[in-house]
Amino acid sequence: MIKSDQPKVSIIIDNYNYGRFLGQAIESALSQTYSNTEIIVVDDGSTDHSQEVIAQYDGKIIAVLKENGGQASAFNAGFAASSGDLICFLDADDVMLPERVETAVNLLAQHSQATWSYHQLGLMDEHGKLILTDSSTPQIYEFDMRSRMQQGSLKQLPLPLPGIVGLTFRRSHLEKILPMPESEGIALNDSYVQFVSCAIGPGVALSARLETQRIHGNNAYTQSANQSKVKAKIHVLTAYWLRINFPFVYPFSNCLFASGLGLSWRIKEDNEGLKQAIQDYQSMLSLREYPMIWVRAIYHALKP
Repeated sequence: MIKSDQPKVSIIIDNYNYGRFLGQAIESALSQTYSNTEIIVVDDGSTDHSQEVIAQYDGKIIAVLKENGGQASAFNAGFAASSGDLICFLDADDVMLPERVETAVNLLAQHSQATWSYHQLGLMDEHGKLILTDSSTPQIYEFDMRSRMQQGSLKQLPLPLPGIVGLTFRRSHLEKILPMPESEGIALNDSYVQFVSCAIGPGVALSARLETQRIHGNNAYTQSANQSKVKAKIHVLTAYWLRINFPFVYPFSNCLFASGLGLSWRIKEDNEGLKQAIQDYQSMLSLREYPMIWVRAIYHALKP
């Protein structure tokens, strides 16, 4: 039974051609120990049997079927369809532990000043065999990175940021971020939401692993053979849109851009899209910003 004071939680599952995993992701969302939830499954124009899987859950989920537009567009569509007080995301190839939502709700209730929270992720292989799980007593850390980001630093987060799937947001917080810029592939997505969250509101981190990420050889970033190329593009494009939409953290945007620029030099990446993004960012710089950015870029280019 749902209590009147229980916040509603929207679980948004984004999917593109992961029909072989999607059912397990949906089942993990349906099996939460916290009852006041809505489950929104956004299919981003899949060409496999994903929509057949979604149809099996008619009446249990909210289905959003759209043309392919990339993961950022799926996040935007899912949020637009949601009505929860709290929002969390799940990739279609990952799964939630049963207590994931309940733990996040309680964490934010106990830390009322926090506008968002995050936890850590476990790992499993393609067949669901666990690779990395919890083995220690969970620790809780409050943090506020707003002033540090305005100074260009994000080096003292209490725990590694896990990707958007490990985050929970108060709706009022996420409304300041979404809709996010939509671009090809994973060029923004997780990093944009993470960094903006750090820039605009205090948070609380939990060391417990409440979701399990699946490593299956086709991951867009984790353990990808093209990780350096992807990272360079993510850093440059995220820096660009942070500077456009949240200019008060331009010192951090400059550091992030320098990291992506230096990495692109190191791997000799000549992708036209990345070149254009670099030019677009440079066009916003003042003369006094160039020296520090180039020094940082050279450092990242030479870093082993």
